[in-house]
Amino acid sequence: MPPTLEKLDPAEVWQTWRPTAADPWNRKWAAHLYRRAAFGASRAELIEAERLGPDGTLDLLLKGQSYAAEVEKSLADTGRIAAGRDERGEQLRGWWLYCMLQSGHPLREKLTLF
Repeated sequence: MPPTLEKLDPAEVWQTWRPTAADPWNRKWAAHLYRRAAFGASRAELIEAERLGPDGTLDLLLKGQSYAAEVEKSLADTGRIAAGRDERGEQLRGWWLYCMLQSGHPLREKLTLF
C-alpha cells in the first residue's frame, strides 16, 4: 500500500526524475514525455528520443525540430488563404490543427492551446 499524503516528503516527491539502472530511459518514458509535452509521438520520434536521452529530448521539445523554420512560412501562407476563403471557419480550424501537429514545435503548440 502506498504511503499516505501526510507521510510523503514534498522535497523528495517533487525532485526531477532521472533514469537509474532500475528505471532507465526508454521508449516508455519517451512516450510519456511526448504525451505530456506534445501530442504524442510517432515511432520514429520515439526511436530518436531513446537515442537522445531525456535531456536531449527535452531540448528538442523546447527548441523545436530542425525543419520548423522551413515550414513556418508555408503554414502561415496556407492559413491566410484558408482565412480568406472560409466564412464559417471550418478550413481555418482544420489548418490550425494541422499546424499544431506539423509545425515542428509540438510543446509550443500544446502550451498555446492550453
